[in-house]
Amino acid sequence: MSDPSPQSPSSPEQPEPKPQAAPAAQPEPQAQAQAQNQAQTESAAGTGLSEPSQDSRNLALLNWIGTFFFGFIPCLVLYIVKKDDPYVLDHAKEALNWSITSFIASMVAIVLSFVVIGVLLFPIIGILHIVVCILGLVATTKGETFRMPYILHLIK
Repeated sequence: MSDPSPQSPSSPEQPEPKPQAAPAAQPEPQAQAQAQNQAQTESAAGTGLSEPSQDSRNLALLNWIGTFFFGFIPCLVLYIVKKDDPYVLDHAKEALNWSITSFIASMVAIVLSFVVIGVLLFPIIGILHIVVCILGLVATTKGETFRMPYILHLIK
């Protein structure tokens, strides 16, 4: 039987050179910076929210300081007034949820104070109030959102 492809015994078969792909065009520095900023923005605070401005951080900081001293009033005011700023709104919601939870806990402690157990709950509620407000302040200074576990999240 004859081989349909003629080969010469003196020259070994050489593989055909593959065409080289053109090197990928390097993105412009501006496009690279924009992509990097977008990646940082998406990872900011782990929520997909953009990096908050300094004014937003300051308002959120005042929100937690006001919640520490005045209870639910500052967070309610910011919740109503700052609907256009998602960062401030998020912190105002969390502070308002904490204020509602601490109010309910205080009412339970008042009722239980007739059985003496409530008297022991007041210092615990006070310490928790200090801790939650400090945690909110720390998260605000880092530019992160804050979620306190084990509180009532009535406002979403």
